[in-house]
Amino acid sequence: MEHRRNFPFRIRPIVFITFFGLSLHLNAQKKPDLFKIFNSKGKEVSWKKLVNTARTSDLVFFGEYHDDPIIHYLQLQVLKELSKTVRNLALGLEMIEWTDADLLEKYVSHTIDEHTFLKNAKSLWTNYSTDYAPMVKWAVDNKIVVFGSNVPRAWASGVYKYGFTYLDTIQSELKSKLPPLPIPFEPDLPGYKKMLEMVPGHGGENFPKAQAIKDASMAWTIAKKLADGHTVLHLNGAYHTLNFEGIIWYIQQYTSNVKIISITTVRQNQIQKLEKEHRGKADFIIVVPSDMIRTH
Repeated sequence: MEHRRNFPFRIRPIVFITFFGLSLHLNAQKKPDLFKIFNSKGKEVSWKKLVNTARTSDLVFFGEYHDDPIIHYLQLQVLKELSKTVRNLALGLEMIEWTDADLLEKYVSHTIDEHTFLKNAKSLWTNYSTDYAPMVKWAVDNKIVVFGSNVPRAWASGVYKYGFTYLDTIQSELKSKLPPLPIPFEPDLPGYKKMLEMVPGHGGENFPKAQAIKDASMAWTIAKKLADGHTVLHLNGAYHTLNFEGIIWYIQQYTSNVKIISITTVRQNQIQKLEKEHRGKADFIIVVPSDMIRTH
């Protein structure tokens, strides 16, 4: 009995030492970085540098991976930072198509509530509620203009099947939102040439054209917001503005004297240094870990 009463007291120093040692080990570990920001030449820059540059621009493109929560959080922070100093700020999204333009305008103007918008919108992506709704809701609550910039997906599908001539057959009042026809197209842009390599053979020549109609339509929609006196923060898939092509090329066809900055996202196993292949892809390149949890 004596031995049993003393036994717990004998192991307590051992337990204490074990947990104390584990605590020291955990505290000694460096907390992992979630992202790093680099300029186009690969030099690491601060969040403050990115924000201050964005504040002096007319148009900010933020290219993303659609399933990365780090980037969606940073997009929200850029939106908040710009709202502090930028007048007539507008948030544009690739993720909302023209088919929901009127409905979105009613939501932005508080004519309908968020529930009604979500219930009736037809073009929202499956991850809208988790990845984009927080930004849209914040913008609406803070009286910032929000607009969907993307062409209806059925139209892009039609261009993929039949080429740009498909656009002449559209019978819809939304057709007035298209940029002037015929759509300018530069097939030798590296991004479009790369897409052509993805789908070789007969019919593949329309693959980059389907991308181009999205790029042109988003650019045209943005250009009209700029003409109305807005500064625009536009969210889109990284490929749409990669290497200053895509939407940026089309913006230069439709506008002039617009100060643009491009932010893009890349994934790397190690984020401390920008890999050479990613240099020059944008004015600011945000590197996120390859093993980051994805939203969908």
